[in-house]
Amino acid sequence: MVTDNVQNVMTRFRVSKELGFLLECHLSQMPEYYQPWIAMCNNIADLIKSHSVRQALCSMPELTTDLLSTYEDWRLAHLLLTTMVSAYIWSEATHDETLVIPRNLCAPLVVVSEHLGLRPIICHASACLANWKLMDPSQPFSPDNLRLNAFNPLDSDGNRWFFVVTAQIEKDFGPCVYNIIRAVHFKTEDNAHYINEALSSIRDSLSKGIETMKRMPELLTPAEFYHELRPYLQGYDANTLNSHGIVFEGMEKNGPVKCAGASAAQSSTLQLVDAFLRVEHSGEAKKFLNQQREYMPREHRELIHWIETESPVQKSTEGRQEVLDALTKFRSFHFNTVALYIITQMKGSSGTGTGGTSFVKFLNKVRADTK
Repeated sequence: MVTDNVQNVMTRFRVSKELGFLLECHLSQMPEYYQPWIAMCNNIADLIKSHSVRQALCSMPELTTDLLSTYEDWRLAHLLLTTMVSAYIWSEATHDETLVIPRNLCAPLVVVSEHLGLRPIICHASACLANWKLMDPSQPFSPDNLRLNAFNPLDSDGNRWFFVVTAQIEKDFGPCVYNIIRAVHFKTEDNAHYINEALSSIRDSLSKGIETMKRMPELLTPAEFYHELRPYLQGYDANTLNSHGIVFEGMEKNGPVKCAGASAAQSSTLQLVDAFLRVEHSGEAKKFLNQQREYMPREHRELIHWIETESPVQKSTEGRQEVLDALTKFRSFHFNTVALYIITQMKGSSGTGTGGTSFVKFLNKVRADTK
């Protein structure tokens, strides 16, 4: 049972005991006015295959954000708009000049992004956290029972599988998110049992997360991820768009838009665990992790900051080291998964991730900081 005062804290930070940082959103509940966005995203894979996606997107009406009422509407709007922008950019060959994103996409995207505290690009918060729906509501949450709301440029089982398995990992951490918040909320009391429950919950979540991650190869091959899906997750920077970048139509005076691509570092879950355990990152790894918080919903950033500031865990806390060992094991397994899906496919290309960092060096540093 979630006590009222802890529930209020969780509501404030937009998390739940059952889903963690995941957000259940229903496209069917968006105002009918936004049907052009929904229909376009439903057809995006076919438009990409026929090389007509840019023409179709340019002909779409410019919609206002005035009819977005619920928080879920705003999150879905970000997902839909960034799905379309990603398709507009990456469905064609590398660009030799500055690419202009049409106003009917970028104008509402800027408003939506500012409202949510997100960056105007596809990110973990949209592609994963708000991008799922139960196929059969009478059945349990599992990758086998989830489909995507949008961001399906390949329209393949592998495309869906990457995001729904990741969503399951997020759900695996739901109980530990609750227990961490409870331990911090009651820190002024004799709360050793709350801390112990949080530590135990983190260990359980890490173990479940590894088991879920093991399922990724069931429907997603390394070749499909690296060569077909991953390009749509890239950022707007010099590494991916030559030296020109992109600009938003009507906002050219602001210059090229610079955003990192989607990255697992944008998941609030492990940054929350690090904050609670007082794991201290340093150097470029710390800088990159802090930068990735700009791609999290505003409330999730605030939650991590609160936990960092108020965590009752100290280096001498009983049971902390065992959890750090479990976290190191999780990060090692994630590194091996990255090796399978990226390193084996690189064939001489740079070791830069979609988030814009040298991921091998970064992952090794983050894992070393955990020990």
